[in-house]
Amino acid sequence: MNRRFTLVGVLLCAILSGCAHDRQFFDDCRPAVPKIRDYAIQDLPNLSPEDRQRITDTEPRLAQANYVEVHFTWTNICEVLSGAPPCQPFKVIDLRKR
Repeated sequence: MNRRFTLVGVLLCAILSGCAHDRQFFDDCRPAVPKIRDYAIQDLPNLSPEDRQRITDTEPRLAQANYVEVHFTWTNICEVLSGAPPCQPFKVIDLRKR
């Protein structure tokens, strides 16, 4: 019984520390958000004025982070992939419905 609690505790710590690591990457990339915004606006074809305004006015969400990439997303518009800090953007994924 004690082994189960120990195993659950270890797994919980591993999961939570991974989330904290992802969050740290996002926080380290926060100064690059203006550059990431500009990259998204420049690289998305046929961006509507409303979507452009939403990218400009709202903070992106952290979609994913690991040791190599940080993914920022504007829901239903786009996801921008950047490198690890200092977070140079390198790809935009269009999430708009066609």
